[in-house]
Amino acid sequence: MHGPLQTPIMPFSGPEFPLFKKEVIKYILPFFKKKEINDQDRHFINVYLNSINYIKKAKFNIFGIVEKTGSTIYLRNLLYRAKQKKLIDDVIFDKTISLIKRYKINDATLFELILSDCQALKPLEVEKQIPSKAWGDWEEQMNNFPKVFIGYLRTNKNQSPIRIESLNNPKKLHKDYEYILATSKLLPNYGFPAGLDVIDKAARIHSWLGKAAKGYYQKYYLNLALNSKDPTTIISALKSISDGGRKFKNRPKAGRLSINAR
Repeated sequence: MHGPLQTPIMPFSGPEFPLFKKEVIKYILPFFKKKEINDQDRHFINVYLNSINYIKKAKFNIFGIVEKTGSTIYLRNLLYRAKQKKLIDDVIFDKTISLIKRYKINDATLFELILSDCQALKPLEVEKQIPSKAWGDWEEQMNNFPKVFIGYLRTNKNQSPIRIESLNNPKKLHKDYEYILATSKLLPNYGFPAGLDVIDKAARIHSWLGKAAKGYYQKYYLNLALNSKDPTTIISALKSISDGGRKFKNRPKAGRLSINAR
């Protein structure tokens, strides 16, 4: 799969996020086996959790390949494990984290310097859903999300390593990574699995579909804002659906700039 297998989902937990329709749950997600599906079941977090668990139970390993990443998830977890094993103390841990933030070091930039062509880093088991007070009523679901195994693979000497995610610890790690590497070598300059490149071009979401989905969401958000009768929420919703004033086409043309000097 192109992209991460699991992402932090708290931004989608709010009441303004539209529910999935019953038809979608019934026909597109057949593994969602429930005779009577209520509104809570149709919320994004529950649907996403069920989808993730369905992938995890697959008879074969499913990998998510992240092409470009600015994440530090591997670095931070590696440092945290080193601190737990007493390989480094709290002072060194805090200093290293500060350096990562200060110089904006991420996994890809650092591992590009460390890894040679065809080299890889063994997967680390990490928690994608970071515990937070904002979980609120979703705490049970958030705690049930499986951990993710994250590794890196350098597919050629000209590109940054790709991130490889899986929901299960690969039992045949070398063979799985060799397969991903071999398919990436079919695009020698790009260094990304050829199959995913083909699928991306064939399955690209058309702009009209994206605009329709955006329009549906904005309408739903505006209705919620109007029903709340809160001026701040209504203004925020109106701004989200408006074209906005700060656009290039709204810039003053030459000779039309007016300055009122007082």
